[in-house]
Amino acid sequence: MKLFRGRWSPPHEEVKDLLFSGAPQLLRLFDRLTQRKWRDTDLPFVHLIREDPQQEPFRGLLDRLRHAGRSKSPYAEVILGPGDVQPTPGIPVVKNVFDRAVTDLGTHGRQSYRLRFPRYILSSWICDLKPAPEVTDCDQLVDEIGRRLRDRLFGRRASSAQAGPGNTIQDVAAGLPWFLLIIPVAWTWWRNLAIRYFLSAPRFIARQRPSEIHAGSFVQLAFALSQMPDGPRKEQILNDLLVSSFLEDLRQGYRGLAGRLRMGRRHPTLFLAGEGAGAEAAYKALDAITQIRNGFRSRRPHLPVWDPLLIITTLPPAVQAIRAHPPTDAGIVHEEWLHRLRRDGSRRTWSLPFRLPSSVETGVYRTDLHRVGLPPCRLPLVMITFFAVLVFGLGGVSTFNIRHCQAFMSMPRADVHREALRGDRYQCIGFITDPADIDTRLVGPDEGFARITEMNRKVKNEPEWYEVVYFSMLESGDHDGYLFAREELRGIAIAQQKLFREGTPVYIHLVNSGDLMEHSARAAQEIVEMAEKNRRLIAALGFGLSKRQTAHAVVRLGRIGLSTLGTSTSADAMSDLPGYRQVGPNNLRIARAAVEYAVGELESRFVRIYYSGNTEDIYSENLAMDARVEFSGRGIEVTEILPYHDTTPSAHESAGDLGEQACAAKTGEFVFYAGRSEEFSEFLGGMQRACRNTSPRVLAADDITRWVLNGDYRTYPGVELDYISFASSIAFGKNCTKDPASFYTSYAEVFPKGSACKDAKDGQAAIAYDAMLVLQQGIEDAKGKDTGAEIRSALFETLGQIRGGKKITGVTGDLDYGDDRFPGAPKDKAVLILHAAPTGPCLAFISGSFFRKEKRVMCS
Repeated sequence: MKLFRGRWSPPHEEVKDLLFSGAPQLLRLFDRLTQRKWRDTDLPFVHLIREDPQQEPFRGLLDRLRHAGRSKSPYAEVILGPGDVQPTPGIPVVKNVFDRAVTDLGTHGRQSYRLRFPRYILSSWICDLKPAPEVTDCDQLVDEIGRRLRDRLFGRRASSAQAGPGNTIQDVAAGLPWFLLIIPVAWTWWRNLAIRYFLSAPRFIARQRPSEIHAGSFVQLAFALSQMPDGPRKEQILNDLLVSSFLEDLRQGYRGLAGRLRMGRRHPTLFLAGEGAGAEAAYKALDAITQIRNGFRSRRPHLPVWDPLLIITTLPPAVQAIRAHPPTDAGIVHEEWLHRLRRDGSRRTWSLPFRLPSSVETGVYRTDLHRVGLPPCRLPLVMITFFAVLVFGLGGVSTFNIRHCQAFMSMPRADVHREALRGDRYQCIGFITDPADIDTRLVGPDEGFARITEMNRKVKNEPEWYEVVYFSMLESGDHDGYLFAREELRGIAIAQQKLFREGTPVYIHLVNSGDLMEHSARAAQEIVEMAEKNRRLIAALGFGLSKRQTAHAVVRLGRIGLSTLGTSTSADAMSDLPGYRQVGPNNLRIARAAVEYAVGELESRFVRIYYSGNTEDIYSENLAMDARVEFSGRGIEVTEILPYHDTTPSAHESAGDLGEQACAAKTGEFVFYAGRSEEFSEFLGGMQRACRNTSPRVLAADDITRWVLNGDYRTYPGVELDYISFASSIAFGKNCTKDPASFYTSYAEVFPKGSACKDAKDGQAAIAYDAMLVLQQGIEDAKGKDTGAEIRSALFETLGQIRGGKKITGVTGDLDYGDDRFPGAPKDKAVLILHAAPTGPCLAFISGSFFRKEKRVMCS
């Protein structure tokens, strides 16, 4: 077995009384005594006889045990002063010693496994048991004592305070057979009955009865002792009962293989000292343990009765004739003591005294104690290896794979993690390579996942290629999230094929950040770990929603030099992050487009603004504040601006309450909704309830685009609704015939099923496609730089140079990153405003740089 020792650097104040000649040898002896072997070893009473009465060797020894960590052995410190022992008629004084020992040894935090003392607790209960004077019949007395025991163990009055040291049923039930532990909780009455008959603790105590007491059960023994008059004989019987129960509990805790595995491989240590009446109680405890150890063994009568307790005391031996030894000879003295112990039979002497010299007279320094170190930790390598292989073979791989979204017998992967999803579903966070790890509707043979996987295989056959991560919500708790992911994957698949044909092969990694981007931090960490090993990885795009977690992920990736491209993100705070560019407009640009529409089309002079109060949402409040400034700057009075709170409705008004409040709008006043689509139905429901047929006109932000396309707005016929969109196939005519980039033609070729113009009305495919075009130009410019720098770091710079004459004419509008205030957002980016007409959404207004130059568009 391999031996490990921890480092021990004690302060001088703690070990000043251990700085004597022989202290290192004494510490090594204690380590050997507490280190349990496979064969049980008899343990002595180590007496530390001090020349200087002020010397406190316990202080340094306890400090060493407290810092032992994994090799720590359970210990108890029992120091009794003259006033700590109060003589009680009929109660043995040793109870003061063992009560404290049990309390210390049974406390959490002093060892890896908690020691329990069921036999001692029951024996202590017998000591405290008083007769019931109101019951005179013998049979009734037995029944009364049995009732007290049941109340003590199972009744509501049972508590750790009544139990003295330890707990009640938890400690007493430590010896229960395994089959009692699997009884259903509903059968509590049956379990209690079974415990009465199967507990090993009462049976052990009943067997300890003296010859003059004829008792067959634990209750009968308790009855007999309660009726015995107080006196030396009763005190002796209870004394033996307490000590034998205490030692038996220790034996059971260390018995067999289970005990060795539970308790580690170190014996418990009792530090014992006392003065006056306390010293007398300590001597009686030592004498009682000596009698138990020297008792008769039926199987091996020539050997002492073993127990795992090491006692270290500062009291001198009771037998004055025993010679004290110098600590320098600790090892050889112990060997001689063991030899005498086996030879002396029933006259065995368990004391092993050492005379401690004064620490001021020797040249031992803390360095000598530091060399000794902490108690050693022996690792049973054969057993550990066997169990490790067994556990790994039977359950390790399967558990790892389940947690990491892998099949039972597949090769383990650590770059994907299983997390809960809304309802009873789960989602896989991290790199997605298996179609089973994401929404099954995204992995059909004609979907974006399949097209990207197929193209990735072709890219790997090229002599040189680049790798990019698509970082977004590939698993969602609702249908809208699925459609969002489907369209973005389709747009990326179309652009990937275009880049491959034009000589820029790009391998696309798919990374799921979870529903609503909740696990962006973990997903970003997986990307960072891959980027450290894979220099081909140059950028990440997507990012789904403008949330605080999303911004943190962008910052994390930017720190390692990865360029980031947002698709639908628009929060102003993200527009100036290092290495970040986005395809959509930022919130300030959206607010200005809304003002243009309000002034030019709605001709309104008053507006009410409502938004989400979720602190994790950096989109909604930011857009509302931008809108307030822009509306006010153009002479439109903001009569009300309020948040709804979507996490604790009791703290703020709900979206429905704000919808009702919006009905107070004046004639010609409109509502600007900057909230999220999840609460939009509730908001309009409030308007419908309170406004009846006089609802104000609503201009909603881009987050409700998919809500409108699903037709949900038809549920509220009395509300006239306009909404903002970053892109839409509606802007390219009835059948998308006004498409100068031929994007929708390519869409129909790559995904022939369905209708390209109809499926892409939300614009997500076009936005993702434009993000890939930005990436393509950045790579082309980075390759053209004659700086010798790798593409990753060069791309970080060239993406910021797409401005002026190098701007990109994308499907969603011009992409010109020449805005010095918000370098990450396109300058004067196109913003569409659509009207939710009964027959379907139609284009009403265009703001910004777009291939169609007219701003006002008549809905048809």
